[in-house]
Amino acid sequence: MKLELYNWIYQMDLYREHFSNDALKTIMLNTISFYETVHINEAHLVGPIDLHELFVNPENGHFEVNANIDRNALMQDIDSIKFMPPEILNMQSRWNLDADKFVLAELLFVLRYCKHPYDGRYVLEQPITDVNTARHLYSSCKFIFDPNDSINSLDYYTDPVAIDSWKHDENSKLKDAFIQTFTQGMSDTGARLSDSEWVQLI
Repeated sequence: MKLELYNWIYQMDLYREHFSNDALKTIMLNTISFYETVHINEAHLVGPIDLHELFVNPENGHFEVNANIDRNALMQDIDSIKFMPPEILNMQSRWNLDADKFVLAELLFVLRYCKHPYDGRYVLEQPITDVNTARHLYSSCKFIFDPNDSINSLDYYTDPVAIDSWKHDENSKLKDAFIQTFTQGMSDTGARLSDSEWVQLI
């Protein structure tokens, strides 16, 4: 059944339909393929995303994008701001290929672990009252699985699925790539992986 990615992510774990191993690999590769198709022409970028316009099918790994998106409006949407790199949130750069690389990594992480890479204990304790607050918070927060800083880690009582999925994931190279992207890659765009590099890891 086709679902909005937003609804799938923020659904209670008890009711969320999970991907089989084959479907998970398929949807991750399909997501990368979408980015690759856009990036074939270097003048084109995916840009900000709207989780309500992205659709997934946990049964077969289908990934679909509704292209009719007002990208300017997304810059003022708190849920979309979560899927933007620090340099965009800090207004230090215009959207470019490095920004796309960061968002792709976020999408792949969400699909694999059912959790946003920065929605940890510290972040969720902060009251997000407006767009500016969200920009500031998500431009400087810590990765939920940062091996060197646990300030924004998860609580097993509230996030057992994400913790267990990460703990039991045997693809150590993929996990290392996520750690690199969401720690070093926050400030060093050169630490972010290309579309083809993600394909090799999956």
